[in-house]
Amino acid sequence: MMEPVLCPGTLEMNMDWDRKARRGAAVADSSITRYASDMPGAGMPFVYNRDSQIVEFGKFIIADELPFSFDESPNYEYFNRVALQPQYRRVPRNTLKRRTPQSYYAYRGYLMEMFLTYDGRVSLTSDTWTSTYGEPFVCVTAHWMDDNWLLQKRIICFEAIEEVHNDFNIKSRIVSCCKNFYLVDKLFSISLDNATANTSAMQFLKEDPSIKLVLNGSLMHVRCCAHILDLCVQDGLDELKTLLEPIRNVIRWTRAARSTKRISNKNVKSMALGKK
Repeated sequence: MMEPVLCPGTLEMNMDWDRKARRGAAVADSSITRYASDMPGAGMPFVYNRDSQIVEFGKFIIADELPFSFDESPNYEYFNRVALQPQYRRVPRNTLKRRTPQSYYAYRGYLMEMFLTYDGRVSLTSDTWTSTYGEPFVCVTAHWMDDNWLLQKRIICFEAIEEVHNDFNIKSRIVSCCKNFYLVDKLFSISLDNATANTSAMQFLKEDPSIKLVLNGSLMHVRCCAHILDLCVQDGLDELKTLLEPIRNVIRWTRAARSTKRISNKNVKSMALGKK
């Protein structure tokens, strides 16, 4: 920051300038302090830890869905060493592949212990689907309120299934997931797509003696509103299929070749039409 210049004969002006300079420095320092106080480990001396780097970098890779080889770029390593941490060393992809499951099982254990002592109700959302390679998958997400009355959600099951996802197998997977995370006596509701197999699976679930229901299961099955709305839209589009299909064919033909696109652009310009 530029220091005020003290000039003879201008004492009051120099004193005012000095006060403003000190006030500006104090505001800048306080803003930096407020920003730093919100960061993890603020106010503590930083000590580089290789194990902590690998764990936190693995979380970053998973959260942003990046490849395990992301840190193997020498340019990225150079950037971190020059701008952030001189002791930084890249994390090889094989190290991430080996350490990431450890982080997963550690957090899985934390969730299991938390749900074991949780005094409340938990709602689930679940879906099953088949990938483009013909492999069926199932996903179960838990939703609950924490001690601060903040809504929390975590995926507690995401795995491939060998069996066909019919009603009985869907019910069996949900019950197995609830038993693994100690939720059999804490379930409030389960949201599923509006499919026949899901409706039958909920009926099987209500008859399972290991599940403790609320109001005899009258609130258990919640049909996904987004899926119902999608079905309504698809039915409406089917009614307009005879009108939409020619338009789609024109769009496919227009995008088929570069020459066709050039002719289309020339016609658009000649008729003074917009780009859209």
